[in-house]
Amino acid sequence: MGAADEQVSACVPEPVRDAGAIVDLLLEMAADAAPDRVAIGDRQNGITTARLYDLARRAATRIAASGAPRVLFTDVSCPAPPVALFGAAGAGVPFVPLNYRLADDRLRDVAARVAPAIVVADDACMARLGSLAGVDLVERGDLEARLESAPLLDDTTTDPDSVAVW
Repeated sequence: MGAADEQVSACVPEPVRDAGAIVDLLLEMAADAAPDRVAIGDRQNGITTARLYDLARRAATRIAASGAPRVLFTDVSCPAPPVALFGAAGAGVPFVPLNYRLADDRLRDVAARVAPAIVVADDACMARLGSLAGVDLVERGDLEARLESAPLLDDTTTDPDSVAVW
């Protein structure tokens, strides 16, 4: 952790730092309560809460294993943001939405400033970002396929005695 990260961490209250665990728990509860309910997309081809939870846990595993302290997303609306958001929450790292409408130089500056990070983007945004030190680019169309081979994150991260669990 760098000096800047330590300064930011010191300013963030403990409950806020635990927000990722709460977000992860909310998705787990939704998947347990209604696993076949469509969370994203249409009823025929959408992603169910159980599938979203599975993908998010696999994303969390990849994110945690990478050591990336942040996950950035820059793209138009698609199913990838919830997977990246819940995956980041499960891995306990911040999710950073990055406006794809920024000018190329500004987009690169912001991505470089928050590196190291994993960046989920479409082909066009990946081309605009180019190669940046400390930035692992993941094409959003490949996200689900890349996660299929990822192991699931150990579910022992939730404390059963936590006040949020009864």
